Amino acid sequence: MIKLLASDLDGTLLTVKTFTERYINDENRQALYTLVNQGVRFVSASGRHHDYSLQLAKELGFPFDAIGGNGATIMQNGVCIRHRHVDREKITEVIDTLYQMNVWDRLAAFAINNNFEHIFAQPHQWPYDDFVEFHKKGEFGPCLEVPLNEYMHNPHSPNPTKLVLQLRPEESVEEWLTICRDRFGDWFDILSSGESFIEFLAPGVSKGDGLRYLMEEYGLNEDEVAVIGDAQNDISMFLACNHSYCMSHSLPSVQKYAGHIVSSAAEAMYDVIRKNEQERTTD
Repeated sequence: MIKLLASDLDGTLLTVKTFTERYINDENRQALYTLVNQGVRFVSASGRHHDYSLQLAKELGFPFDAIGGNGATIMQNGVCIRHRHVDREKITEVIDTLYQMNVWDRLAAFAINNNFEHIFAQPHQWPYDDFVEFHKKGEFGPCLEVPLNEYMHNPHSPNPTKLVLQLRPEESVEEWLTICRDRFGDWFDILSSGESFIEFLAPGVSKGDGLRYLMEEYGLNEDEVAVIGDAQNDISMFLACNHSYCMSHSLPSVQKYAGHIVSSAAEAMYDVIRKNEQERTTD
């Protein structure tokens, strides 16, 4: 019996219109309600801060656990039960290296802490003003005016969950991934997020690691869990359980790790419901 389903948000459960505009369509909403009403525990798993999942829970009208920051934070009953932060000194070294490379016309760098605060290497550099506007609209957490390295040297400042590089549109994510992994791969797990972001996470942090943590919390095995995703950062979840679903719009390099290819999150959820019904009938 499948007792827990974990789903990626952007591009999977949620339709994304722009960087800040996203919504759950009626088909996915109804499938999710049906799934939960049949006793399957729902968990969101996103590269975004867990605050997005808390907002979605209010919109949907029921609470659920959340894996945020690609596994850096785990929320259970609205409380953060795990926060695996990145090394403060190593972040400072990354920022110092970026200054030495003189690349600020090509990218921006910022950290996000567990309070959903954004701390930029260069406050007021692009895209700082955009993030300030996002915060005013209630879509993002606040932006601090203190430079990131100064923030890191303050022992009383909250630990950062991750470091993010935002690239200019003309920059190549793959090229920068190679540069970052060659220089900093011994210190962080580094992955791409979307078309213009590169994230630095603590070693071993992933959605799959977060999912395994919750599986242990609830005493579930690999056959009692299902997952849905669409991107590279979802592969670790595909490998954590026996029921994995990948979106049809995903790259073949991602799809090959999943057990099923689906056109919507709803299709995956109804398949989970069908499997559970078959098992009940057999029993």
